[in-house]
Amino acid sequence: MSHHRIKPSRWTHTLAAGLLLCLTAWSFPYFPGLGSPNELSRLYLTRAMVDDGSFSIDGPVKRYGPITDMSRFQGKLYTDKAPGTSMAGIPVYFMLKLFHAWRAQDVDNALLLRWLRVMTSGIATSLTLIVLLGLFREMGLGVNARLLLGWAWAAGTIAFPYSSLLYGHGLCALWLVLSLLGLVKIANGSTSKWVPLVTGASLGAALLTEYTSVLLVGPLGIAAVWISIRRPRTLLLGALGASIPLALLAIYHQACFGAPWATGYAHLANRHYAHVHEQGFMGLVAPSAHRLWLIIFSSTRGLLFYSPWLVLAPLGMYQALRSEDAFHAQLRPIWTAIVAATFLYLLFAMSLKIDAWGWSLGPRHLTPLLPFLALATAMIFSKGKRTVWTWMFFGAAVPYSIVATVTPFVVFGGFPPDFTNPLADFIAPLATAGCFGPNLASEVGLPAWVGAVLFFMGMAALIVWIYRVLPLRGWYKYAAALAALLVIVCAFGIRGDNPAKEDRAYNWVYKDIIRCSND
Repeated sequence: MSHHRIKPSRWTHTLAAGLLLCLTAWSFPYFPGLGSPNELSRLYLTRAMVDDGSFSIDGPVKRYGPITDMSRFQGKLYTDKAPGTSMAGIPVYFMLKLFHAWRAQDVDNALLLRWLRVMTSGIATSLTLIVLLGLFREMGLGVNARLLLGWAWAAGTIAFPYSSLLYGHGLCALWLVLSLLGLVKIANGSTSKWVPLVTGASLGAALLTEYTSVLLVGPLGIAAVWISIRRPRTLLLGALGASIPLALLAIYHQACFGAPWATGYAHLANRHYAHVHEQGFMGLVAPSAHRLWLIIFSSTRGLLFYSPWLVLAPLGMYQALRSEDAFHAQLRPIWTAIVAATFLYLLFAMSLKIDAWGWSLGPRHLTPLLPFLALATAMIFSKGKRTVWTWMFFGAAVPYSIVATVTPFVVFGGFPPDFTNPLADFIAPLATAGCFGPNLASEVGLPAWVGAVLFFMGMAALIVWIYRVLPLRGWYKYAAALAALLVIVCAFGIRGDNPAKEDRAYNWVYKDIIRCSND
């Protein structure tokens, strides 16, 4: 490929990823009085491996206090999470300890958590954006359309908050899109031995990082076999690549829970969550239409409530499967895998007990699927298939999605699952009272609200840019902007009935967690 075609795209994609990393690192919603059990569970394992040379988190629990998200097996405590994120954090903690003369007590949990968030989740999501933008280019999208869709995924879905928190979702998404990129290269006839090796290793690393990724790893693995069925060398290299992280996971399970296939979720220490996961198969029960409604449409966790533009994804999948374009025709096994994985994720959401979701901003377990839904949406805008009305919907839905997704994170990092409409009943009252979680401004001594205002100015600039480059003219663009504004006002303004439970949760956060009041 020629120099003038590649270099500008690479710089544009890299700059977008760098900006995303800065945005995800800006806010630091961590409150010692509340803790963050899901994150601290992973952090404790990182500490245990570096400080104690052990998979058991007995040492960190003794030194820093107990947490909710733990497993107990044969008298020892372990994290109940997949170990991949904690393992990725080892070099981060190692360097922090070196900087502090190898004194673990000088690296407090808040400092370590901030760096682990940035160096694992933040960088992973930024790299995922680069891969997505490259795939959008291969699908025939121009630079503006690529960036519009890239930012729709990065800032207009729950990918944003989970790129700023120490969960497995962001890192898992990176491994999955890297495996997808490898499959695309294999389908296009790549003969490099490194491509199948990295593809297999990425699929295995996704499972090492997050157990539920099996819902995508399985279909993508089947697609890999289908694509490579007449290339035994490619199949062998892919299997070799996958065997390394999978062997590591099996060794971890054997050491912690007595069998290569045993996970911490079968040995939860917390009685409430142990009871939840004892029902059905690890908390998975008969599928329920009500749970599907909650996960897709509800104001508490609904995927489309927070990111309505993703409603275009099924249409894009349909177009991809029917496309006679040579590029997409040879990728049909991959698109079939994506469709199958989407169905499996929705079936999982329909079957998981609501109590098992815990505190979450949106349906967090679906986060690794979101890059694939963004790719499906890109089909709507590729190869001349876009229409004015589709762009109008996109122009109304994406700015709303950015505001609805980012604001809860900046204010508090999410919300308790106690509110009819958490945007109006919890986030808006905190924001109007000037209550915001920690951020870079507060870390240098400025009020947290100053940092929040600066961040919202950056988001406003992003939304203005979106409207500047939208391929709409005249009143179409203004109508999209007005529709977005109206939906934002409704989402943040229409309050629920505010029962006593909601008031108690709000007052607790206001006074005791964020400590906006000295009363």
